[in-house]
Amino acid sequence: MVRYGASGREVVLRDGDYEARIVTVGAGLAGLTYRGHEVIVPHRVDECPPAYLGKVLMPWPNRVAGGAYSWEGTSYDLPVDEPAFGTSLHGFVAFQDWRVDRSDASCVQLSTLIAARYSYPWTLLASARYSLDARAGLTVELSATNVGQGTAPLGVGFPPYLAVDGIRADHLELTNPASIIYEADASMIPVAAHDVAGFGLDFRSPTVIGEAGLDHCFAGLPPGTWTVTLRDPDSSVGVLLSSDARWLQVYTADNIGRVGVADELPAQRLQLRHGRRRAGRGTDPLAERIHPRRAGLVFPSRSADERQGDRAGRRGAQHVGPQADRTSTGRNQ
Repeated sequence: MVRYGASGREVVLRDGDYEARIVTVGAGLAGLTYRGHEVIVPHRVDECPPAYLGKVLMPWPNRVAGGAYSWEGTSYDLPVDEPAFGTSLHGFVAFQDWRVDRSDASCVQLSTLIAARYSYPWTLLASARYSLDARAGLTVELSATNVGQGTAPLGVGFPPYLAVDGIRADHLELTNPASIIYEADASMIPVAAHDVAGFGLDFRSPTVIGEAGLDHCFAGLPPGTWTVTLRDPDSSVGVLLSSDARWLQVYTADNIGRVGVADELPAQRLQLRHGRRRAGRGTDPLAERIHPRRAGLVFPSRSADERQGDRAGRRGAQHVGPQADRTSTGRNQ
C-alpha cells in the first residue's frame, strides 16, 4: 500500500507481527511496530517530522563548524543552515524526495542523486533498502556510489529514535558501554574528551536515565561488537543496538518531549527487532543479544577495509568521528 503526504510517499511493509512505514522524503523510517509496540518514535506521512526522525544523512552526518572543510588540499564552504550554531547540519538528502526503485509487501528500495555543487563537487548515487522479516525484523542497508570524477569524502548516518511505547526517557533504563564522552563547545562541536564517570554520565551498567540530559558523542567502546540497550524496567520491553563502530551519538530527544533516545552511528547495515523478555537487572545484555526474541537494533560487523576506507563508492558509511575536520556529533534539532 502506498500513500502520499508532506513527507512524500509512504510505503507500508508487513511481515508476521511487524509493520514498518517508510517515507520517500529523506528515505526515512517513519514507524516500526511489533504486535502494536512502538520501537521507534514515529511520525505521520502528512507532516514534516521534527528532529530528523529516522532520516538518512549523507554525505555527512551531524555538524560541520562554520561549514568549512578541506579535502585533498582544497578548501570548501558548505551552506550554513543552522545559524544558531553557525554550522552545516546533516548533509543534503534528509529533505530530498527519493525515488522508489522497487517494492513489494515486505521490501522497498529507494535511491537519489547527490548532485555535484560548488561546496561539494562530487556526484553520488545514494541507495537505501528496507526489508522486513517476521523473524529477523527490519533490515536497513545504506550505500553510496561515486558516479562522478575524483575521490569523494563521504559520511553516512542513520538516527533511529529508539523508543518503548512512548514512555519518557526519564523512566527508561539505558546501558551504554562507552568509557569516553566528548564535551561540546557552544556550536555543539566536540572539543574535549572525558572519562564518563568523572563527567557524571556513566551508563556502563544498566541505569535509569532520570533527569540526565544526553546530547553527546561517546567513544572508548569495547573492541569488536558492543551493545547498547534501552529498556522499560517495569515491563522488560526494550530495544537493543549492536555495532562495531568506534563512536556513538546519544540524545535524549529533549526537543520533542524526551519520548525516545536517538542513537546515531555511521551506519552500513542494521537490523531493528523488538521483543519481550523477563530478565532481571543483573542479566548481561551481551549474553541476551543472541536470544531469538530479543529486542534489537543490530549493526553487523564490517571489514577492516570498509572501516578504514575514505572513498565514496564503498558500501556504507565512512568514519566521521569527533574533531575530524571539526565535524560534530551534536544535537539533531
